[in-house]
Amino acid sequence: MPEQKTTLEEKRAVRRRWIKFIGLGLALLMAASVSGVGWIVARDRAFHTVDLSTVRPAAFDRLERWAGVEPGHSFASISTIRADERNDLRPIDSPATPPTSSATNPPTNPPTNPPTRVVLLGDSWVSLDKLTAPVTRGLQTLGMPQVEVRSFGHPGATSRRILRNLFASEDEEFSSADVLNDPEIRIAVLIAGVNDSAGHKGQDFYVHHVIQVVRTLQRRGIQALVLELPEYGIEELHAAQSGARWLRSELFVQFFDAGKVDVIGDYRTALRDGLREAGLLDVVRFIEFEPVAVDYQESIALYQNASHLNKDGQELLASIVASAVADELDPPTRIAPRRSEYQFVSLP
Repeated sequence: MPEQKTTLEEKRAVRRRWIKFIGLGLALLMAASVSGVGWIVARDRAFHTVDLSTVRPAAFDRLERWAGVEPGHSFASISTIRADERNDLRPIDSPATPPTSSATNPPTNPPTNPPTRVVLLGDSWVSLDKLTAPVTRGLQTLGMPQVEVRSFGHPGATSRRILRNLFASEDEEFSSADVLNDPEIRIAVLIAGVNDSAGHKGQDFYVHHVIQVVRTLQRRGIQALVLELPEYGIEELHAAQSGARWLRSELFVQFFDAGKVDVIGDYRTALRDGLREAGLLDVVRFIEFEPVAVDYQESIALYQNASHLNKDGQELLASIVASAVADELDPPTRIAPRRSEYQFVSLP
């Protein structure tokens, strides 16, 4: 009997050690996740302390690389960039070359009105031109054949990745730097948040990066239209996970989303509140997702899987986006240039 008692006590001691070991591992993982997200947010905020409206587009890639190497620095010390690069950092009211007279250098061709361009920014919901043709057809139906639609989608991208793609080098696969460099882009439609919420990155993470995208677009004179976080099978995705992915998801759910799996409504509310606090709510137009679907299960016929619309769902979403774009463009003349080169609009 004493030997059996000792054996039971040893087993209990082993269990206690394993419980402590697992608990310590979970605590370390959570601490690493928190510090990682905190560093990311701090770096992004540092990156956007510069008023990008006063920087010529040629310098964007250098600024991003510089921020990546020294994430704790402020762009107030921009003078540290080599002197031979400073020409690209002149304020927009200081042209790189003196204006030439049209009398001495007459244009070879008469000026023409370029098409008005609209861009779709987002994740896999935008990638592979899923919405480009349907939105174009919708605009044509609404009497706007001269509007050109372009898409910049990055499968799996969170709102942070979409923001960084705006400043990525043009030779990168999912770079959307053209959006900031094209003077004819009037409107950008942001379709994001599925990967933020499915990955349970937290409301602050989602709201912070969407606001930075909106600010960047506004400083370029581009009107931002934001599709509210789409309805999708968030609970179904969570339930389908297993192994390490399930453990990671559970940790993020508990730590960043207060133990709640279906956070779609919470993220929507948080974004509106965040934009209001940032003074941007009145300059951003929301596109409601409700006309497409209110509940995933009730509208499952519009979905290819738990996280993506099928072709019918895409056509319906595209018609709603086209209608919102048309409302934003009307009544001004749709073929008039948005601005002259490098004349950006700054936020107050």
